[in-house]
Parts: sequence; structure tokens; C-alpha cells
Amino acid sequence: MNCSDFNIHKEEKKPLVSIIIPSYNTADFIAFTLDSVLSQSFEDFECLVVDDASNDGSVGIIEAFSKKDSRISCIALHKNVGVSEARNIALEKAQGRFIAFLDSDDVWEKDKLKIQIQFMLSKNISFSHTSYLVIDEKNNKLGSFVPKSDISYEDILKTCDIANSTAVYDSSVLGKLCSGNIRHDYEIWLKILKQYHSFAPPPKYFLASIRIRKGSDTYNKIKSAKRQWEVYRQVEKLSFFSSVYYFIHYIYYGIKKQFFYFGG
Repeated sequence: MNCSDFNIHKEEKKPLVSIIIPSYNTADFIAFTLDSVLSQSFEDFECLVVDDASNDGSVGIIEAFSKKDSRISCIALHKNVGVSEARNIALEKAQGRFIAFLDSDDVWEKDKLKIQIQFMLSKNISFSHTSYLVIDEKNNKLGSFVPKSDISYEDILKTCDIANSTAVYDSSVLGKLCSGNIRHDYEIWLKILKQYHSFAPPPKYFLASIRIRKGSDTYNKIKSAKRQWEVYRQVEKLSFFSSVYYFIHYIYYGIKKQFFYFGG
């Protein structure tokens, strides 16, 4: 093969970042989410939105955004598979070195990717998270949270300070990590933190807004607690007494977050 042949068959440049968004019946919020993606000052990305058989018009909104900007892809499923599988479908198609997660009702600040990717590249970091704001269904601010700047496996067993929409990992180091079936993204963090730490840019940066909605898993504390226990016992295979130890911390930090950061 000569040089001209090589140029003809040369692959297209892959995006540096793949943004993964699973969506199910979030027609009231998905436009805010995608607007925050297209407003990013960092532009070298693809955005893979998997609509999990929504019946509220979400698909039409996502498709309208994909027509407006080719970096957004709408993957419309005809059968509901759940958030974990929807996220994994997007992950399978992702081409970027960095995998960034975003929930379909959350929003990013315009410099979110710019700050976080520069931070990871300059410090040679494989996994990162950020501080975030907490908002309600009407975009009212409920509070804010500044997690530890260095989170270990021991830390994440006690409390999950890494919000899904703040997390980015380097797939060139970690490979592609599938979402779990019990606590989805949290199970990814556990896999990573067994070998690496997660680091955050300086806490002055609130780079995402996490939305609390009635009926969501985040809102349902009893459901979340039950799943946390299942992760300890079924996924991490911790002993009963170790599970109790970490679960006590989980409850303590959960109450602390609720009243001291999220306004009760």
C-alpha cells in the first residue's frame, strides 16, 4: 500500500471524550441536559443518548438535538431494558478515550469538561469527580456538596461522594467498564477504586447540577439503602460484620448530607 492509499483509507479522527446519557421519560428535562452539553467550552466530544423506550416524547427531543449537532447521537430502543443496560449499550459504541457520564435530568456548567479533562491530563489521572450543586424539578437550588478531593475504595464503601454526572474515567487505562445491575454507576466506581483513587479539581468548581426528583432512586432513601446492603453482600462479597460496619457509615453520611448539604 502506498501513501496515497493510506490517506484514502485513513480512519476518521475519534473524539477525545464520549458522553453517555441513558434516558427514560425525561421529556421535561432532557432539553436542559443537552443544551448544557452543546454549551461546553470543550468541543472534542461525542454524546451518545440511549432512549430506553420512552413514551413521553423524549425521543423526538433527542432526535431534534442530533439533527442540530452531529456530535449528538440518538440510540432509540424499542424495548425497555433499564438504566444499566442502556448505559452499557452506549458504552459499547463509545469511541472516546475519556468516558463521561451524565444523567438525563442533570446539567453541566459550560467549563465542566474543559476543567476536568485538563486536570486529568495534566496530573495523569485515570478517574475523577467534581463538586456539585443540588437542584429540584423546577431548577431551584437545594444545596451543594464538596466531596473529598481524593477518594479511595475504603471511602466509597462508607459513602458514595461521586455523583454520576460528575464522573469521568480514562478508558485507555481502565478499559470500558460496564454498569452494574444493583447500584449501576456505584458498582463501576467500586471496580476502579480497588486499584486507583478518584481525584477532584479544586472545590471552588461546582461543575454539575444534580437534580432530585420525587420517585427517583436518589429520592427514595429506603430503596437506596436496601441496594447498598445488597452491593456489600452480593457484589463486594463482604462479610456480615464488615457489611454492618460500612452500612452504619453509609447511614451516618447519608443523614449528614441530607441535613447539612441538601437542606434537609
